[in-house]
Amino acid sequence: PVLLDAYQLQSEQTIMPDVWLEALIVAGLAVLAWRQVISTRICVAAGLILGASASIRQIGEVLVVPAAVFVLLVAGGGWRNRLRQTVVLCAAFLAPVLLYMAGSYDLTHHFSLSQSGSASTYGRMASAADCATLKVPPALRPLCPAGAEHYVGADRLDHDTNSPAKTFIPPPGVSRAAAIGQFNKDVLEQQPLRVIGAYAADVIKLFALRRVTSPGDTPISRWQFQTFYPSYLDVEVGRGDLLVL
Repeated sequence: PVLLDAYQLQSEQTIMPDVWLEALIVAGLAVLAWRQVISTRICVAAGLILGASASIRQIGEVLVVPAAVFVLLVAGGGWRNRLRQTVVLCAAFLAPVLLYMAGSYDLTHHFSLSQSGSASTYGRMASAADCATLKVPPALRPLCPAGAEHYVGADRLDHDTNSPAKTFIPPPGVSRAAAIGQFNKDVLEQQPLRVIGAYAADVIKLFALRRVTSPGDTPISRWQFQTFYPSYLDVEVGRGDLLVL
């Protein structure tokens, strides 16, 4: 379905890292499926390629799971050989991830793939949460969107300046990131089925026959070719003035 989707063409024209991520995923899967018997060299090569995808976009981390399951089931030989090849794949996958994190630590003093942390998953958790039954400390209650706010969608909950994640004032001695992380954890532990259901609904949309903007979704126009250029009001700039676009 992805190859037949015109939105794939638009995605390949953007400056976002999606194209590199997809290229590494395809390359890693091609290496794994190239031969009927999966050798150690194949496991190392596939692990390095798929692990490198996590340095492009952090979501690439999850690829180690299906890759390991694939090798464990079809590597050939006895279960000892399949287990050994799976360990080799995971070790090779981990190598570029650790290398990237080490470089990140050297430059930013953060041993991580991303500095967004829990904030990047807040919108997903908050939009899926049932605030009426969710039990969180009183200090974290403002993070749970109520009423119409609940239906603005994960994207706006993550990025809108009026989102609870942006206006929330953490209690003394607690960082904003730690508070949001605790809220995300509470939602996931108490309402896992709602979270899984929200993710499943988004996955199903990928196979829809028509692309439409459902309530709470990111506007589909972001992935559509535009027929006009954005225009700005004419602004007279005098000497000494600075115009920032």
